[in-house]
Formats: sequence, C-alpha cells, structure tokens
Amino acid sequence: NFVNINSDDGLVASSYYTLFTDKKKRTWLGSISRGIDIVESDFSVHHESLPEIEGELVSAIIEDRHNNIWIAGKRGLLKYNARSETLFTEAQGLSTNSISALCEDYEGNIWVGTSSGICMFKNEAIVIYTEKEGLLLNNVSSICQDDDSATYLGTSGAGFAILKNNRIIPQQQIKELAGNVIIAI
Repeated sequence: NFVNINSDDGLVASSYYTLFTDKKKRTWLGSISRGIDIVESDFSVHHESLPEIEGELVSAIIEDRHNNIWIAGKRGLLKYNARSETLFTEAQGLSTNSISALCEDYEGNIWVGTSSGICMFKNEAIVIYTEKEGLLLNNVSSICQDDDSATYLGTSGAGFAILKNNRIIPQQQIKELAGNVIIAI
C-alpha cells in the first residue's frame, strides 16, 4: 500500500533530493532547501531542526554501525545522534564543503564523495584521495562498496574507478556505459 504524505501531514519542504530509512524504520527526507523531514514508522512527520544544514541542499544521508546519522550537503558533513551534532568542514580537514555521496565500508570507515576528491574518515582521521592518487576526476558523485571490499567511485565526467587495497583502478574502457557521468552506483 502507498501512503500519500504532504504538507498537511507536516512536511516542510515541497522538493526532496535524497531519502534514507534508518534502523528504527524512520525515513529521513533530505530536501533541496529546507533541511530534513522525518517520517516515522507510523507515518507521522516532523521537521528535524538542524541549523548547520537548514536552508541548504541535503545531498546524502547514511547511518553508521554506531547509530550516528551522517548528513551531507553544501556546507559540509553533519554527524548527528541523540546526544550531539558535529559539523565537519574544510576547517576540520575535508577537501571541500560540497559533498555529494556517502558510504560506510566494512571496517566502519565513512567515505565522503566531494567535488574535490574523496575523503575517508578512519579512526577520527581524514584521508583524502584526489587526482594525485589516481582518480581520473576529483568530482566524485557516488560511492558503493561490494562484498569483496572493493569501493566503487562514480564521477561526474570520468566514468568510475575501483578503490581496492588502497589502490585506485580507473575503469575507462567500458563500452556498455553510455557516458562518463555516473550519478549513482
């Protein structure tokens, strides 16, 4: 069954860019310009007031193995839980504040796709991979990890690459791909 939810039910935004369902079966709706709305499992709706991202595009949302919600946007990356909120920006070591993709790997590292490469949060440190490390293009638009621990990186203009064992392997010659813009993997 489908349930229609709109502003009469409490949605603040009229357009959403991303959605994510957490371990509690709540659906987080990342809007284009109004922050986050959350639809509970009983279909009740509330707006999550997060000043760090309010008024900006929310581009990706994930939940890590420690139940933290990571929210990406154009102002940086927000790590959120019931006890605290931490905003990571260039000042904390990100390659840029403009983030387009998120992924948690099998070791619990958080991968962050940006317009200036990919950042990995590993044990509270941030490691950055860019064209210097072998990316064909710094604009990483999607990230996914497979069961064999290979991380797939989609770019906005140079196809995709595979990151495995700390080595970036560009995938340039895949004739089945219609183009080089990879929006989602």
